Parts: sequence; structure tokens; C-alpha cells
Amino acid sequence: MITGRNIICFSNDWRNDPTSKHQIMRVLGRENTILWINSVGLRQPTLVKEDVSRMARKLRSFFRGPEKIHDRFYVFTPIVIPFHHSKLAQGVNTTLLTLSLEHYIKKFHMKDIIFWFYLPSAQFILRRMHPAFILYHCVDEWSKFSFIDEKISEKEEALCRRADLVLTSARELYATKNRFNPHTHYIPHGVDYEYFHGAASRNAPVPPEMAAIPKPIAGFFGLIHEWIDTELLEYLVRRNPNVSFVFIGKTSVDVSKIAAYPNAHFLGQKGYGELVSYARHFDVGLIPFKINELTISVNPIKLKEYLALGIPVVSVDLPEVAAYERVVNVAGSYEAFDEALRRELRGEYKASRAELDAVARGETWERKVEEISALIEERTNAQRARPPEASLP
Repeated sequence: MITGRNIICFSNDWRNDPTSKHQIMRVLGRENTILWINSVGLRQPTLVKEDVSRMARKLRSFFRGPEKIHDRFYVFTPIVIPFHHSKLAQGVNTTLLTLSLEHYIKKFHMKDIIFWFYLPSAQFILRRMHPAFILYHCVDEWSKFSFIDEKISEKEEALCRRADLVLTSARELYATKNRFNPHTHYIPHGVDYEYFHGAASRNAPVPPEMAAIPKPIAGFFGLIHEWIDTELLEYLVRRNPNVSFVFIGKTSVDVSKIAAYPNAHFLGQKGYGELVSYARHFDVGLIPFKINELTISVNPIKLKEYLALGIPVVSVDLPEVAAYERVVNVAGSYEAFDEALRRELRGEYKASRAELDAVARGETWERKVEEISALIEERTNAQRARPPEASLP
């Protein structure tokens, strides 16, 4: 693993639910200095209450300055004018962010900095700043989100071409980004194995609302958004009245038809620290995504989290899940999904708990960061070994 390096990470907001970005930076933050830059925006905001409140929070956070997470890990919220298509706004945003970064780079004694991008929309900072190393880590097909700035593809291509290293979390993402940069690599997501499998999982108390739900339980945790197949969920809930279906997470789409069934339980969003106390009581973990241009590029982190919990998984036929078909039930239709769910609940397990655990144990975030570190070192060494360009006469 790389150590003693300085990393400025452009990502979503730190206080959001933990994602692959959080997990990777937490591991790197043990031995490196991290300055995490909260989101510079992916879409035009509206005047709805949620957007206005978010802008107010960001403004307050900016004036408070960087939040210290631990010894060498800081989180900074920049001021960003949200009218991304305006050249004036773009110029002001570049200047404001450049001045802020230059100030904190000096304050935190950061040199030879790696600019680590998760959001292509932040690439505008490269007009004014020239880091030692540029890494773009692509974990989503941004152009397929309905709510994202329509120019995101142009920004992403420019960032890919400029980057020293491009990482992708799915094979489909690798296929598209590799066209822009030959130094593109596929690194699938890992798992916080100790949290989901360790003492926290075994000793977590049963939440009262979970204890009241009858077994068996088919569960899902995560954001219920446009990529979730709510028709599939209604089909399963309706056909299995003796199974409790538990959903943990924020809901951003209409689930009223599902919630009307007595065996459907929407428990809302839970903090990461308490998630395992709910999820360890699942008898089966569900991955009920739609199959479309967005989701074929998804590498669902919950797959390996379910495996680390030691619970069987039933999933739709996503490319990144199909790679684990040896231990996971991959269903190509609603009927096949339902039958796989019933088999697992009858105890006709596709894989033993030991087999599930072996897969999860071999794919921790620490191992993923070691793989990434090796690629960074390889590219850095290659750049250092490159002969200087001949000067013009």
C-alpha cells in the first residue's frame, strides 16, 4: 500500500452514506494525508426545499473550514456557483477552488499531490492546477443517470484523456473508458469484511422494529431509486405472503403499491454503524435492480456485504454479479428470481456459509487498495524513467 503520499480526493459529500469512495479513502487515510473535497455538483440545483437546505449547509461548512476526521484526514466543502453552463460561473468556480486548495495545500504541507477524481464535473480545476499525478476512478456510468448534467460525457472524456491512471469498477466501464486512455484498469469493489463478518455483526443487538418482524426475512439495504425494479419487488411480495420483505434505506421513488402489502416493511434510512444489526437477521439478501444501460455498469457493493454476513444472495442478471454465479443465485426472469428465493428459504442452498465467507474474505477493501497502490507505483515509476523530451533548437 502506498504510504506518506498526499491525496486530494474530489468526490460526493463525506457525510453521505458510505460508498466505495469512502471505504478506499478510509484505508488510504491510515498512512497518507487526505484532503476530501465535498461535491462540486453534478446537476443544476432547483429551488425545492431539499436543494436549498443543502446549499445552506454547504455555505455554513465552507466558512467553518476543513473538518478534521482524524490525524491526517480532512474534509473541505468548497463554494461553487451552481450555474455550471455559464462561462462566468465556471471561471469564478475555478478561481475560488484554486485559491482554497492552494491555501490548504500550504497549511497541511502537501507536496507531490495525487488528484484523485471520482466526479468528472470537478475536472475544471485542472485548468489552473497541475498535480504530480491525476487519477480518475470511475464507479458509475454517469451519462445514464436521468438527473445528471447532460455535458458530463464531455467532461469525463476530457478527464480520462488527461489522467495518468484510470480505474473502473465494472467491466462495462472498462470497455468504454479504455478507448480514451490505455492506462485503464478494472478493479472491482471490495467489502468492509471486519464490520460485516466480525464481532460487530455477531454481537449487534436486535433492533426492536426488526425483532417484531416474523421470519423468514428477505432483505435489501441501500437507496431505493430509479434503478430498483419496483415491479419485481411487488411481484415477489405478492407471491410470497409468508415471507417478510424488509427494506432499509432512503426511498426516492413511489413504493406505495409494495408498502400496501402486510409482509412488506420499509424501515427507512439507518446509519452505517447500525446497519449490521438489521442486516444480520436477513435470511436472504436481494439485489433487485432493473437491467438497463445504467445498471449493466453497476458493481453492487451490497453483494459482497451480504456474502460477508454469511447470507445467500438472489440477484437479477447483472454482469458484475454473474461473475459470482458459483455462489450467488442469478435470475434472468421474475419467475426464476422467485424460485431461487424459495429454494434458499427451503434450505436448498446454492453455496455453504463457508463458501460465501471465503469469497468475501478474499476481496476486502485493504486488498483492493493494495492493487490500486501497485498500479499507482507502476505508473509513477514509468513516468520517472521516461527520458526528458529533447529541447527545441
